[in-house]
Amino acid sequence: MKSELVYGNIPGVSIEATALFTPCPPGRMVSNADIHELLYGPEWQSAMALAGKDPEYVHQTHGFRSRYWTALPPRHNPDLGTHDLMAGAGRSALAQCPGPIGLVIAATTTPSRYTTSMAAMVAGELGLACPVFDIKAGCTSR
Repeated sequence: MKSELVYGNIPGVSIEATALFTPCPPGRMVSNADIHELLYGPEWQSAMALAGKDPEYVHQTHGFRSRYWTALPPRHNPDLGTHDLMAGAGRSALAQCPGPIGLVIAATTTPSRYTTSMAAMVAGELGLACPVFDIKAGCTSR
């Protein structure tokens, strides 16, 4: 039996605002080359060539040359985490939102804490008293 995904409006549910947040230091932009060096060492180009790895694979496959890391291995600032990014985006979204908030959903594969709900942390940081839940799912591999 094949099931179909049905798209449509859910009565009483709407997304009123979305936002993003990129903090100032202590995080930083990390290039693909920075990550290659972290994984393979200062001679990463030679090491990748010996291993048959293409340094342009991430850019060609996923389209990005850099990303923002709030924590660098080893963690330089354990106080800044995923919940801080979510709360920053939440503040921006709340500024656009015309009405009360009825639900906080947090989705991440890199939570600040493994046993604490990110949505609960964000709602608390934003002073919201509403239901919350997390979505924690990663990519499957074959």
